[in-house]
Order: sequence, then structure tokens, then C-alpha cells
Amino acid sequence: MSCLDFHRIEPSSGLINFLAYWDLGIFVQKRIHLETHWDLGIFVQKRIHLETH
Repeated sequence: MSCLDFHRIEPSSGLINFLAYWDLGIFVQKRIHLETHWDLGIFVQKRIHLETH
């Protein structure tokens, strides 16, 4: 089932809920993505620090 079919079938309130959850999901994914990159950055800094000393 395509997104267009889903939008046509869903009532507007359901659609709004779906979109809100979808946006929240994207936000959470981006935040986790940023946090993993941040952790990775710390890890790399520590490793470089250890290697230089």
C-alpha cells in the first residue's frame, strides 16, 4: 500500500496523529544519530590523545 492510498483511507485525525508520530520518530532518530556521532567524536579525541602521549 502506497503512502497516497494510506492518506486517502485514513480519517484526518488519524492522519494528523500519524504525521505527528512520524515527525517525532524522525526527530528521535536524528537526536540518536547526533548523540552517536558525539560519542564517536569523544572516542576519537580520547584515542588521539592516548596515541600522542
